[in-house]
Amino acid sequence: MISVLRDEGSGRTTVLLFEKGHGVDLSSINVSNRLIEIETAEVTEKNWKEISEAVGKVFEERELRQVSFICFQDLSSVALRHSIDEGKFVRSLLLVEPVCSPHPTLLDRLINKFEEFLPLGLPLRTLTKGFHAPSFLHRVRCPTAVVIRKNCSDYVKEQSAFIVKSVPTAVLYESEATELKDIDIPHFLNELSGIQARCPQKSKRSTSQQALVNQ
Repeated sequence: MISVLRDEGSGRTTVLLFEKGHGVDLSSINVSNRLIEIETAEVTEKNWKEISEAVGKVFEERELRQVSFICFQDLSSVALRHSIDEGKFVRSLLLVEPVCSPHPTLLDRLINKFEEFLPLGLPLRTLTKGFHAPSFLHRVRCPTAVVIRKNCSDYVKEQSAFIVKSVPTAVLYESEATELKDIDIPHFLNELSGIQARCPQKSKRSTSQQALVNQ
């Protein structure tokens, strides 16, 4: 279900989450303190909870008190779930092209679209079995950086923009990279360090970022 591929360094812990076969070169991702690299199976509506619990078990076994997440695409749902349920445990989030539901079906996508017009969206989330974040994103209070590529899909742009609008501390960044493997993760980690916790950042976005959020 999951494999811990790397656990090195000491001090504050950053957890790198990605699906097996993701195709991203992670060898250049380093942090100044402790880094734990976790590979998971593809996240689905049937196994998302099991994967999330397995990740939590790794944290328990290593007696971690607080972590920062770097997550790619669909695995962002696992980090969001931990941020929502265990807010004080998650120090920060770096989400690369996140979506609200892992590997969404057509029904998931339709519900996500409808919920953009509903304040809470609670009646609709019961129609799906998988993790569905929109109704709870306002509870994420840690510094959050959302990174997208200019050439990512319209759906990913919409989902990322929705997450940024819903999470009080989220900031949207656009990478010049055209491939996931070319995104400068260390650069965005540095940007993330400047985001304050529990303080809405909407007024601090650049004009281009605001335009993306309003799409």
